[in-house]
Amino acid sequence: MRELTSLELHALIDELRPSIENGFIRKFYELSPDSFRFGFYSPESGNTMIYCKLLVTFNRTVLAESAGEASDFSMGIRKRIENARVTGIEQHGSDRIIVIGISAKGSNYSLIIEMFGKGNIILLNEMGIVEQCYRSVTFKDRKIAPRSKYNFPPSAGIREVWSAGYADVLAEVRKAANAEKKAMAEVSKGVGIGPLYLEDVFNREGINPKGRIENDRDAERIAKGIADLLERMKRPEPLLYTLGGKVLDYAILPIRKYEQMGASAKRYKTISELLDELHSEDRTTVSNEAAEKRIEELKANIKKQEELAARLEKESDEYQKAGHKIFEMMGEINALIGYLRENRRAEVEEVRKRFPNLKVKELDLKNKVVKIDIEG
Repeated sequence: MRELTSLELHALIDELRPSIENGFIRKFYELSPDSFRFGFYSPESGNTMIYCKLLVTFNRTVLAESAGEASDFSMGIRKRIENARVTGIEQHGSDRIIVIGISAKGSNYSLIIEMFGKGNIILLNEMGIVEQCYRSVTFKDRKIAPRSKYNFPPSAGIREVWSAGYADVLAEVRKAANAEKKAMAEVSKGVGIGPLYLEDVFNREGINPKGRIENDRDAERIAKGIADLLERMKRPEPLLYTLGGKVLDYAILPIRKYEQMGASAKRYKTISELLDELHSEDRTTVSNEAAEKRIEELKANIKKQEELAARLEKESDEYQKAGHKIFEMMGEINALIGYLRENRRAEVEEVRKRFPNLKVKELDLKNKVVKIDIEG
């Protein structure tokens, strides 16, 4: 499934904020590679589970698959912020980055969730130093690793597109027009809302997204379309588009090209409900695979335990037989000990002849060691 757009991430955070902000983060689980579950609690909203798959989603969920054994990363996160207060949740500018403010044990932290590139989860202390990170990576202009200073990626164009006015958007569109390159690709550099929604603006204005912006009138129309879109996104209309019985795509606002294709649209009350249903099958599959793997691990452990028990039982039987044998020979053993105390220079052959029933294997009077074979 495709990645979340910046526009969708912004709408999701607005949707989730009342259930998360000013509450507590109770649980944190690593479910599988790149997949996590957060447990939040607030007196107003009660318990809220959030499913996060890096790049793909960050939605309220009703599913609770098994997390398995905790990783070092998840244990490190829990140690620092479990049961801590959430002071805020926001998007960093127009970037696909979630920032969760946390207050724990007199310290302030920022939990950063990067939903671009390969994705990452980073815990920063109040000095902006990385304390935990899911991935240690080095980019051309920044580095993410424990004990390093965290820097947000450089932003291009309008940093806070959500609060930008028509004039700001128009300036970016005109800049794209002057570049005399493919219109939509250039506009997206300055107005980061996601290709799906930017393309829809072009389509609704009847302008070829792969062509150029020919005149200022077209630039004004595109800017007006983007401004209208930013206003409409304040009232999301979550839609799941299907075609021929198969999922085509999803959106938080109607998409003209899907309507023109004749795709069916299923409406949802919230974006989280849409995303939870959309990803439920993949999560069930992952959960089943994890359960099967765990069952195989348990079978292997049971087999090892059975083999160990059998070996111990065999050893116990052998030790019991050895004990009986030593008891039977105790008289001769005591006689041997007495003889060696009196004859401190005795040789092993001499001892073997004197005590033939004991089968002396080794004699080391210097270290006071006598080895006797009791088998047979």
